[in-house]
Amino acid sequence: MKNRQLKTVLFIAILFLSKMASYAQYGPTFTQYIFNEAFINPAYVGSQDALAINASYRNQWVGIEGAPVTQTFVAHAPVFHKKIGIGITAFNENIGVLKTTAGYLNLSYRIIMPKATLSFGLLGGVQSVREDLTKVKTMQGLDYQFMYNTPRVVSPNMGFGIYYYTRKLFAGVSVPRMMQVNYSSDSSKTINRVNPNNFSYYAALGYVLDANENVIWKPYIMTKIIQGAPLQADFALTALFHKVLWVGASYRTDHTLSGIIGIQFSPQLKLTYSYDYTFSDLQKYNSGSHEIQLSYIFSFNKEKIVTPRLF
Repeated sequence: MKNRQLKTVLFIAILFLSKMASYAQYGPTFTQYIFNEAFINPAYVGSQDALAINASYRNQWVGIEGAPVTQTFVAHAPVFHKKIGIGITAFNENIGVLKTTAGYLNLSYRIIMPKATLSFGLLGGVQSVREDLTKVKTMQGLDYQFMYNTPRVVSPNMGFGIYYYTRKLFAGVSVPRMMQVNYSSDSSKTINRVNPNNFSYYAALGYVLDANENVIWKPYIMTKIIQGAPLQADFALTALFHKVLWVGASYRTDHTLSGIIGIQFSPQLKLTYSYDYTFSDLQKYNSGSHEIQLSYIFSFNKEKIVTPRLF
């Protein structure tokens, strides 16, 4: 009986979270930001010096009905003598009854210096939001509030970012989603506005340590700041062994510990997997979170990419 009550509370919490996500400046949570920076910072696009693609899948809090499930796709490349970066980012996420799909165009202007590159990025696009209320199982037979789904609402969004990197150091700050979308069951009442109080700020810093030719270390810090919410930070350390095997771990300040493993099949192709374990009370009711990413770089000049890009 106690477990049943707790599952009911968790489900209500997921419903509440999905409802809040439709009003707040919301963005998906990942463990492998380190391998997918273009998703959170438009200034990153073009930094691979070739056409680069990344696809990811994340299943969070497995075992809890309505927990977030997210898919993303990113593709970007440098153009116009590499002074401009252009790319697309897209994601689809189900969380509770809320379904969000979005697609964005990313542009960056790159200032290429002898030993570093400074990039400024902008993104713009649309997101689609819908609540599938008919999937909610109620205690009573007929509940008219859950007999119909809400209309699909399509709204614009935009963001910006700054990215600086050398051969070993990188740093970036961004606000990937600037528009706050308030909507009701009547789509004619949808309100779109830029609200700085609801911005999600991302800041990332990393460094590459060449210990020797067989081991390359990469410490990394990513912080996410939302006004009125606790600061969230990810501290990660990954290592590339013999230019083939990725092994790493990260800790998120919401009491989540993650393990990361991956294979660098070639300088262009990489597959990584991470598993999250939470130390909060929630860990009693789920079997963790899984995330997998596949990355590929289309080298225009085979002699150019001789080692995997580490950021």
